[in-house]
Amino acid sequence: QIHDRAFLDRLIAMDIGPEKALVLRLVPLVFVAWADGELDEREREAILRAADERGLAAERVSRDLLAGWLANQPDPRLLDLWKSEVPRVCNRFTTVVQL
Repeated sequence: QIHDRAFLDRLIAMDIGPEKALVLRLVPLVFVAWADGELDEREREAILRAADERGLAAERVSRDLLAGWLANQPDPRLLDLWKSEVPRVCNRFTTVVQL
Protein backbone atom coordinates (compact mmCIF):
# COMPACT_ATOMS: atom_id res chain seq x y z
CA GLN A 1 0.00 0.00 0.00
CA ILE A 2 1.32 3.38 -1.00
CA HIS A 3 0.16 6.32 1.09
CA ASP A 4 2.39 9.03 -0.42
CA ARG A 5 -0.08 11.09 -2.46
CA ALA A 6 2.65 12.94 -4.39
CA PHE A 7 4.22 9.65 -5.47
CA LEU A 8 0.84 8.29 -6.52
CA ASP A 9 0.14 11.47 -8.49
CA ARG A 10 3.45 11.11 -10.35
CA LEU A 11 2.62 7.51 -11.21
CA ILE A 12 -0.84 8.46 -12.45
CA ALA A 13 0.64 11.29 -14.54
CA MET A 14 2.77 8.65 -16.28
CA ASP A 15 -0.31 6.40 -16.76
CA ILE A 16 0.87 3.85 -14.18
CA GLY A 17 -2.09 2.90 -12.05
CA PRO A 18 -2.36 0.11 -9.47
CA GLU A 19 -2.74 -2.59 -12.10
CA LYS A 20 0.62 -1.58 -13.64
CA ALA A 21 2.59 -0.91 -10.45
CA LEU A 22 4.03 -4.43 -10.17
CA VAL A 23 6.05 -3.98 -13.34
CA LEU A 24 7.93 -1.07 -11.73
CA ARG A 25 10.27 -3.65 -10.23
CA LEU A 26 11.69 -4.15 -13.71
CA VAL A 27 12.47 -0.48 -14.39
CA PRO A 28 16.22 -0.81 -13.63
CA LEU A 29 16.56 -3.82 -15.94
CA VAL A 30 14.75 -2.02 -18.73
CA PHE A 31 16.94 1.07 -18.49
CA VAL A 32 20.16 -0.96 -18.32
CA ALA A 33 19.07 -2.83 -21.44
CA TRP A 34 18.37 0.47 -23.25
CA ALA A 35 21.59 2.13 -22.00
CA ASP A 36 23.26 1.94 -25.39
CA GLY A 37 20.13 3.21 -27.15
CA GLU A 38 19.18 -0.22 -28.48
CA LEU A 39 17.51 -3.30 -27.07
CA ASP A 40 18.81 -6.56 -28.52
CA GLU A 41 17.09 -9.94 -28.42
CA ARG A 42 19.17 -11.30 -25.50
CA GLU A 43 18.29 -8.25 -23.40
CA ARG A 44 14.62 -8.59 -24.31
CA GLU A 45 14.64 -12.28 -23.36
CA ALA A 46 16.37 -11.56 -20.03
CA ILE A 47 13.75 -8.95 -19.12
CA LEU A 48 10.87 -11.23 -20.11
CA ARG A 49 12.41 -14.05 -18.08
CA ALA A 50 12.67 -11.70 -15.07
CA ALA A 51 9.01 -10.76 -15.55
CA ASP A 52 8.03 -14.43 -15.58
CA GLU A 53 10.08 -15.12 -12.44
CA ARG A 54 8.27 -12.26 -10.67
CA GLY A 55 4.85 -13.51 -11.70
CA LEU A 56 4.13 -10.69 -14.13
CA ALA A 57 3.49 -12.96 -17.09
CA ALA A 58 -0.10 -13.49 -15.98
CA GLU A 59 -0.80 -9.78 -15.46
CA ARG A 60 -2.01 -8.54 -18.83
CA VAL A 61 -1.83 -4.82 -18.04
CA SER A 62 1.70 -5.13 -16.62
CA ARG A 63 2.71 -7.27 -19.58
CA ASP A 64 1.36 -4.67 -22.02
CA LEU A 65 3.24 -1.86 -20.26
CA LEU A 66 6.44 -3.90 -20.30
CA ALA A 67 5.93 -4.67 -23.99
CA GLY A 68 5.75 -0.94 -24.64
CA TRP A 69 9.03 -0.38 -22.78
CA LEU A 70 10.65 -3.13 -24.82
CA ALA A 71 9.37 -1.73 -28.12
CA ASN A 72 10.29 1.89 -27.40
CA GLN A 73 12.82 3.33 -24.98
CA PRO A 74 10.83 4.55 -21.95
CA ASP A 75 10.61 8.16 -20.88
CA PRO A 76 13.66 9.06 -18.73
CA ARG A 77 11.26 10.53 -16.15
CA LEU A 78 10.31 6.96 -15.26
CA LEU A 79 13.84 6.17 -14.11
CA ASP A 80 14.05 9.48 -12.25
CA LEU A 81 10.83 8.62 -10.46
CA TRP A 82 12.04 5.13 -9.63
CA LYS A 83 15.38 6.42 -8.27
CA SER A 84 13.70 9.06 -6.15
CA GLU A 85 11.45 6.50 -4.48
CA VAL A 86 13.85 3.61 -3.89
CA PRO A 87 15.72 5.14 -0.93
CA ARG A 88 12.47 6.18 0.73
CA VAL A 89 10.95 2.73 0.33
CA CYS A 90 14.12 0.94 1.41
CA ASN A 91 14.34 3.09 4.52
CA ARG A 92 11.00 1.69 5.64
CA PHE A 93 12.47 -1.80 5.78
CA THR A 94 15.93 -1.18 7.18
CA THR A 95 17.19 -0.02 10.51
CA VAL A 96 20.16 2.27 10.83
CA VAL A 97 22.50 1.18 13.57
CA GLN A 98 24.79 3.82 14.97
CA LEU A 99 28.10 2.61 16.31
